[in-house]
Amino acid sequence: MSDSLLVLAFWMGIVSACSLPLGTLTTLVWRPDDRSVGILMAFGGGALLAALTIDLVGSALARGEFAWLAMGCILGGVLFVVLDNTVNNRGGFLRKSSTVVHYLRRKHRQRFQHALDDLERIVLFDDLRQEHAEDLAAAVVRETFAKGTTIYSAGDPSDFLYIVDDGEVSVTDPRDQGRVAAVHRERGTPGQHAFLTGSPHTHHAFASEESRIWMLPREAFHKVLGDSAALAAATLEFVNGDSVSDYLEHRQGLAPEVIAGWRESAASGLGAGVIPNAVTIERRRDEFVRISDGIRRLPIFRGLAPADLRAVADRLHCVRCERGDTIFRHGEPPDRLYIVETGQMALLSPADPLTGRTVVESGDVVGGRSFITGAPRPVTAVAVDDCELWVLRKTDFDSLIRGFRAIHERVRDYLEGEETRDFLGASGLAAPRVERWIRHATRNVDSGRLIPAAAEMIRHVDLHRGAPLAIWLGILLDGIPESLVIGGSVVDGHVSFSLIAGLFLSNYPEALSSSVGMRQQGMRFARVFFMWTSLMVLTGIGAALGSEFFVEANPHAFAIVEGIAAGAMLTLIAQTMAPEAYMKAGPVVGLATLMGFLAAIFSKTLE
Repeated sequence: MSDSLLVLAFWMGIVSACSLPLGTLTTLVWRPDDRSVGILMAFGGGALLAALTIDLVGSALARGEFAWLAMGCILGGVLFVVLDNTVNNRGGFLRKSSTVVHYLRRKHRQRFQHALDDLERIVLFDDLRQEHAEDLAAAVVRETFAKGTTIYSAGDPSDFLYIVDDGEVSVTDPRDQGRVAAVHRERGTPGQHAFLTGSPHTHHAFASEESRIWMLPREAFHKVLGDSAALAAATLEFVNGDSVSDYLEHRQGLAPEVIAGWRESAASGLGAGVIPNAVTIERRRDEFVRISDGIRRLPIFRGLAPADLRAVADRLHCVRCERGDTIFRHGEPPDRLYIVETGQMALLSPADPLTGRTVVESGDVVGGRSFITGAPRPVTAVAVDDCELWVLRKTDFDSLIRGFRAIHERVRDYLEGEETRDFLGASGLAAPRVERWIRHATRNVDSGRLIPAAAEMIRHVDLHRGAPLAIWLGILLDGIPESLVIGGSVVDGHVSFSLIAGLFLSNYPEALSSSVGMRQQGMRFARVFFMWTSLMVLTGIGAALGSEFFVEANPHAFAIVEGIAAGAMLTLIAQTMAPEAYMKAGPVVGLATLMGFLAAIFSKTLE
């Protein structure tokens, strides 16, 4: 092959891929909304579809090479799927919204099946019909608890059935100087007696090593209980067992006649899917509503309407602490918020525990900033005298944000305030990460999802430390077919405008969408721009090498390579570009795809 054709192939590759860094540069002056990105991506997908149809499939069919073309298409599609999945599993899924959604959905399905398998191995759920087991599995959530993290404390409502997936959970008895009463490992169910009797927990449970735990909400359990005769029978057998009598008498302090009456009520309520609480949780709703406007240090409860205040009060429970009790320790994950009703507490700084202390009293919120942001506790809280506290757990707080607009707005305002920025900065997050976390947290609040823990941001970055390389490899994988196609198009000295136009138009929205996503993941602009520019250069080199290969290839090999390129490109359109476009722009992508298709065909008329 002459040097002039080699150079031509190289520059055609550069031209087709120069829209990659151009898309990144665009983000400096324009941050397109999802609808705009979706329309552009659909337009580019239509142009690419026309280009591969005319310049690959059409030319191969004209030479009578359908069988070899089809073989290459299948091989190209399979190779793309396998390599794409490999890259995504190593963090490359972060490059597009659609791949992120697909990755998370796949993980959710895997967790669902795992939950189903675990539930079926627990005696209580042993005889459930498949549809009832699936209802329970769909309701459970899996939480990861770091070593030392509290799962529940004595006095907490038993709103969840905890099932250990892996790790180890230790249960301690506060009445016995905190000695370990039980250790639960895989498929263990700490707090099961409290859950099934509707009683407050009497023990303290914590993760003695990092643990993943399934949490089944009481409402979901009761719903299936009303539909499943097998679950009702198993629950009744448990309720009538000696272990429940011992638990209610010796741990909850109920008299035998009270236990007998509760059992009768439980037996009659099983058919309706309701088990009455054996012990009532103390909440003091009216008292909380009365003092709510005076709550200090965290203003999210001030000025709420009575209905919103009652919703908060319904999720609070009361605990009593004796003088000298430690409420929480420095460095612990913030799983609950405390509001002082009576008494005083001291907040001790680890840097100066003797003099660096703050005293809080009635009406003060304790641990609020850590609780909302998820940052580790910066201080230790100790009761100065006997205290009565309201406690709000993280799971209840999340449900309040999702269910009540006024609370959602107050939390959002707090997240965007300077107090949050100052606190996260003091907790060790760099300023760019603070801003990214705030944007992520407010988006989650607006869409009804959970607020991400600030501490999890560091863990997530560490977990996907190789994600930038995987993203780069994923985008390179998307571009490999393009360089092969360009190389083949200049073998006879003829440049296909439709092919170059189709690749250019498809590359621009691809780069634009992925650049926005990668910058949201925390990558610097210079790094993203370098990634796209390097891919542009590699596309040019690949086109030149492809032209060399096609010169020496026999007709069958030529058709197979064309098929590989066409199959990979068509799979790319169907698997990443089309889902991304529809997810961002909706039904309008159909017309946008059509316009891109026509634009590429029109460019063919210019040759």
